[in-house]
Amino acid sequence: MAPPPDRTNQPPAAALPEAQAEATLRWLVEQVPAVLWTMDADLRFTSSQGAGLIFLGLSPGQAVGLTIYEFFQSTDTSFAPIAHHLRALAGESVTYDNAWQDHLYRNRLEPLRDAHGRIVGVIGVAQDITANALLAERLRQAQKMEAVGQLAGGIAHDFNNLLTVISGYGEIHLASIAVGDPRRVQVEHILAAAGRAARLTRQLLAFSRRQVLLPRLVDLNVLVRDLYRMLRRLLDTRIAVELQLCDQPCIVHADPSQLEQVLLNLAVNARDAMPDGGTLTLATARRDAIPDQPGDWVRLSVRDTGIGMDAETRGRIFEPFFTTKEVGKGTGLGLATVYGIVMQSGGHIGVDSAPGAGAAFTILLPRAEGQPPGDSAAPEALPTDQADGTVLVVEDSPDVRALTCDILASHGYEVLSASDGAQALPLYRANAGRIDLVLSDLVMPTMDGQELAARLVAEGWETPVLFMSGHAQRDLLPRGAPGAAIGFIEKPFTSLTLLRAVRTALAEHRDRRKA
Repeated sequence: MAPPPDRTNQPPAAALPEAQAEATLRWLVEQVPAVLWTMDADLRFTSSQGAGLIFLGLSPGQAVGLTIYEFFQSTDTSFAPIAHHLRALAGESVTYDNAWQDHLYRNRLEPLRDAHGRIVGVIGVAQDITANALLAERLRQAQKMEAVGQLAGGIAHDFNNLLTVISGYGEIHLASIAVGDPRRVQVEHILAAAGRAARLTRQLLAFSRRQVLLPRLVDLNVLVRDLYRMLRRLLDTRIAVELQLCDQPCIVHADPSQLEQVLLNLAVNARDAMPDGGTLTLATARRDAIPDQPGDWVRLSVRDTGIGMDAETRGRIFEPFFTTKEVGKGTGLGLATVYGIVMQSGGHIGVDSAPGAGAAFTILLPRAEGQPPGDSAAPEALPTDQADGTVLVVEDSPDVRALTCDILASHGYEVLSASDGAQALPLYRANAGRIDLVLSDLVMPTMDGQELAARLVAEGWETPVLFMSGHAQRDLLPRGAPGAAIGFIEKPFTSLTLLRAVRTALAEHRDRRKA
């Protein structure tokens, strides 16, 4: 028979759970993704634990025995970490942030008390909040860009109304001046200046994501290859342009002219960053889902070997009117326009750069399925014969309303007008039998164009509705209206654009009725 086991050196049974609990607690503290420490009344470390120590280049217990003054190699009591620990030692609860080893930490300090409540030291915990801080900064940047975008969009909308009037009456006046008359040159200068102003407002609308887009299926490989020849003429001969195109189609659903604008703006930005020459690389690739964004993506990269930029510049690079160029050499809208187009197209854009290391802009766009259409034929010229029909013009701007009525009336249309939807609705009812088209601004007080169109449809009227606006509100247009041929004109528009759009809307409506 075997002798009973020797239990002489084993702890009492009651001590086993306590020792096990202490070991478990110690293990948990060591695994916590933070840094925990205690100090005595002399601010000498008595413990330092936590998995976060590894990111500080420290090991558990390494600081034990050192005073806070020795640890930071400073006796300056105004130095933030020392000052905050002294406050905690005096009985305060303290929270503060500080940077360490390229990370941002949130520190919480509490007085360490004994069983009688006397303060005998300090207990602290530090948590790495770098990721949260970056997320918060991105949110602040997005909110700032959105606010600036709303302001820019509002300004551009008002300017588009003004430019519509300037350009429209300028064209009418130009048509009345004989060729060779010196006044004709003056009017042409006015129209040219209005055209330049219109391009600036389009850039503002692009940044604010309120411009009119005409999306279709586009293969980025084809678009980049076609643009390559233009870039060769645009850029300095000392700049080499390299293409690194994906061997598979990179199909996206976007406005091809706006994507070309994105590439041209980025190329010009790269050119200015390489005054002594260098290499511009355009690359495409297909990419799987990105974090928090399901689906497949297409990547478009524009890289240069230029002077690069520092962190402060990178943080503001997409802001409108921000430029590092000399006065008179840049509007500060080029990259803001790029940002707006990409965001309005459902994509993302980022930049990686450092001083002397060039810059790499990366654009991600949702990948689409399908076959891009071929090139469309050039639009037909406007017929010179007089038109007929009655158009109800609904526009809240008196100047734009008067101009629109003048253009239509001078080309044979009978015109009725109203300042908003509320005024237009009874006017339409009183003349419904002879109104062939409703031409309405989209954004108006009291009753906007969308509500007016919806009311007309609800009452059973089938008159076509043609919208005009300085905002990109096409996705707000009511769809499926019975018998209605709905179109859109972007402000500022020319007489030719207006007349062609009116004729097209009326022709489509007639074709529907015949079908």
